[in-house]
Amino acid sequence: MRLVAGNEDGRRTAFARDVTRGLTQVDKCLPARWLLDEAGVDLLRRLRRQPTSYMLAAERQMIGERAYTVPLYFPRVRPRIIEVGVLDTARTKALLAPLLETFGALRYTAVGPHREALEEPCRELGKAFSGLDVTAVLGHVEDAVRELRSDAAPALLFWPGGGLGDHTRADSILMLRGVAAALRPSDLLIATVDLRKDARVVQRVYRDRQGITKQLHLHVLERINEELGGHFDVSLFRHRFSYDEETGELDSHLVSRRAQTIRIDELDLDVPFAKGETIHTLTVTKFSPLEIDHAAHAADLTVHERWYDREGRVCANLMRPNTR
Repeated sequence: MRLVAGNEDGRRTAFARDVTRGLTQVDKCLPARWLLDEAGVDLLRRLRRQPTSYMLAAERQMIGERAYTVPLYFPRVRPRIIEVGVLDTARTKALLAPLLETFGALRYTAVGPHREALEEPCRELGKAFSGLDVTAVLGHVEDAVRELRSDAAPALLFWPGGGLGDHTRADSILMLRGVAAALRPSDLLIATVDLRKDARVVQRVYRDRQGITKQLHLHVLERINEELGGHFDVSLFRHRFSYDEETGELDSHLVSRRAQTIRIDELDLDVPFAKGETIHTLTVTKFSPLEIDHAAHAADLTVHERWYDREGRVCANLMRPNTR
């Protein structure tokens, strides 16, 4: 396995920039990507194992039952495989197995937000498949797009975890357009999407009994303390989320329990909070199948297949760019 570390100084600079920008505007916010350092990745994995968290189980089931069709999209040349997100080896093995059975050997690149999200899973995949050439890249979706553009070979971009929906609806469509612009007619995008559902189901996921969701969102304040010399007392903030069934959007906020001012030494910044003032940390959008089709159309993509889990909670969308 090869690990491409990327620009560590660039990430630190981006984190400092986003914290400064987000905490000095009227409606305070912190981009969701900064939830996932080493501790954040561990919390996310623990959250996925909770009985109420259905996404990962649904993806494993869909891919395990339907991935045999994927090699048919590459009739002439073996594809490169690029996966973006926090890896789950069982899910990835289910996708890779029929491809390796067809082509014998493959190049596989995993793009993830932290070493913790990449190193151990990539080593496990390399041991499981002798024909797999594994590279790990520290980064996010935009880095996966750069990987797409770095090689002329046909590519399969695998975007699991409902990551397409980790934005407002408008931003999800913009993100999909950016990914689609990098795809060639011979490439394939597989994006899993969390479907619209009853609010009670959504609430059970985010109100997990062990409070892992709350820990994950509060952790971004601990990260500011550790990396930027912040002085947040995490106990003086609580986690709040709300789900709007009409729009299909779920919003997460950290709420200040009292009026306070937080010093962040490395930014030379004092951040005032009124009692009840919030920091927005995440928006997650649920889609209907028709809304997925509209988003694909807006990105100049066609959905060639759609897989559903048995409970109809999640779908995987196999998309290709329209002929340009």
